[in-house]
Amino acid sequence: MKNILLCSCLSILLLCSVSCKKFLDVAPNDAIPINQYYQTEKQLEAALMGVYDILGQEAVYGRRMLVDLTHGNDIGLIRRNTSSITMGLYRHTSGEAMILNFWSALYEGINRANLLLEGIETSSVEEEVKSWIQGQALFLRAYYYFLLVDHWGDVPLKLSSTQSADLVHKERTSAREIYSQILEDMETAEMLLPRASELGPNSSGRISKNTVQGILVRVCLTMAGEPLNDETKFSEAVYWAKQVIDMGENELNPDFAQIFINHAEDKYDIKENLWEVEFFGTGTDNYREISFLGNNNGVESSNVIYPGRSTGDLYATAKLYQSYENDDLRRDRTIAPYQWSGTDRDVMQIRPAAAFYNRFPGKWRRQEETNLPRHANFTGTNFPLLRYSDVLLMYAEALNEVNKNTSPPTEAFDALNQVRKRGYGVLYGNVIRSIAVIDGGTGYTSPPNVSISGGGGAVAEAIINPSTGRVTQINVLKRAELTKTAAYYSTPPIITISGGGGVGATAAADLVTPSIAEIDPISLDYDTFKQAIQAERMRELAFEGLRIHDLRRWGIFIITMQDLSRDIKNTYPGNLQYLSNAGDNISEKHMLFPIPDREMSLNNLIGDNNPGW
Repeated sequence: MKNILLCSCLSILLLCSVSCKKFLDVAPNDAIPINQYYQTEKQLEAALMGVYDILGQEAVYGRRMLVDLTHGNDIGLIRRNTSSITMGLYRHTSGEAMILNFWSALYEGINRANLLLEGIETSSVEEEVKSWIQGQALFLRAYYYFLLVDHWGDVPLKLSSTQSADLVHKERTSAREIYSQILEDMETAEMLLPRASELGPNSSGRISKNTVQGILVRVCLTMAGEPLNDETKFSEAVYWAKQVIDMGENELNPDFAQIFINHAEDKYDIKENLWEVEFFGTGTDNYREISFLGNNNGVESSNVIYPGRSTGDLYATAKLYQSYENDDLRRDRTIAPYQWSGTDRDVMQIRPAAAFYNRFPGKWRRQEETNLPRHANFTGTNFPLLRYSDVLLMYAEALNEVNKNTSPPTEAFDALNQVRKRGYGVLYGNVIRSIAVIDGGTGYTSPPNVSISGGGGAVAEAIINPSTGRVTQINVLKRAELTKTAAYYSTPPIITISGGGGVGATAAADLVTPSIAEIDPISLDYDTFKQAIQAERMRELAFEGLRIHDLRRWGIFIITMQDLSRDIKNTYPGNLQYLSNAGDNISEKHMLFPIPDREMSLNNLIGDNNPGW
């Protein structure tokens, strides 16, 4: 480990505040003498806050895991075309600072967890409190090891705190043994922790039983895939996913877009979000729980006041954009259907649906932030680490693998179709697809009102041709009120056009039904269902930091990137040809990060670097 880990981090733990804003009442400058540490519940909470803090650091989910360390793949390509950009274009070396900082942050988190786990033993607080804090610390230590082994393979395993230079030298432990420890820690944590419902309505920033069970599904699927290929873990993934599903506390938000609006507005939906990194503040107030979410991975704009500055470091690929069907509402939320233009870069310019290129991610939109005034770089928008849709898709994938010698079970299709139906807005009923003008009428001097019967909550606007006075088009602005209790539309509603100075215009609505989104169980065998799951994960979870992870465990990372490079050269416009660099530069060595040069120089027991580095 690098030298920063040699120093006791107790004083740091007392000041950390990232990712804990809702569940800890500790002022940013509170200080506790070290000789009194670990004696009270408040002190243990402060130490635990320091373990959580790592998640929100700039080296992890505060910035680098939003773009540089997780993209340069078939859904999002690094937009910056300069010789200084290495990550995401596969030009990095073992001296890359972002890799070193990521490694160091994770081991710092592990060290903080170890200090806390050791300190709990001397505490005099109630056993219930001890168990609750111990469970969170164990899980976070395991999660940091999961990130390490997923990105580096064999790494040093430290299960005790580092307080002396004599303890820093440690050899690498096999990935298989690291995973065994991850499972042990997480399974222990699962028994110690309460359900999310017991933690309150703002609990998704805190580790619950639901969180642990869901991440265990991810860990088991990772172990079942490349490079371990431990296929026994598919059945364990099914087990843990069933624990989440059968608990009955989680469900899909009917409105896909609302998930990310809630993040920007600092609202919680613990049914959809099993775990998220919490951020708060603008960087100019008393809070420093801030990230670059919506900035680095948003729609480019230079206007800080509105819509909010974004460097727009990612382009969504045409492959991702074209993977969505026209009725899939996720497309225009995941990939922004607009860009900011004008002198002040605050004029929304709608992109034509057929424009596949030069598009930005759109899940997190700075104009939706409610914590004002906006900062040029920082946001308080929360980032999801685990959503219920992910659990459902992992469940479907694991079921398919367990039953690979037969047809995929009905439960697998049900889980997949829940996610698809929500994506189309039809999880609980029919919605309006479009409204066609039957007769444009006459005499319209201004756009008339469009009324939609049936109470489903749809909203539409009329467009007129001033020179003819006729209604030429009706745009559906909202397909329905997407809530669990909404009326939706059992039949196509009656469209009434009134006002605008004219008469005679008529129109008819067309509906999207759940059957349009569903995949028929009799249509797919094991292989085609596996491909369907892979495609659905791409569409559902784009820009949430999981795509390279998935491609690696499926064993298709390199070939996918090489295929993308060929596609870019054959179909992309000339000004975007440079995006093929990622696929051109990638090789087998990029399946793992290199051990950082600094670690290699400090730790003489660590051995050789990863293959190719």
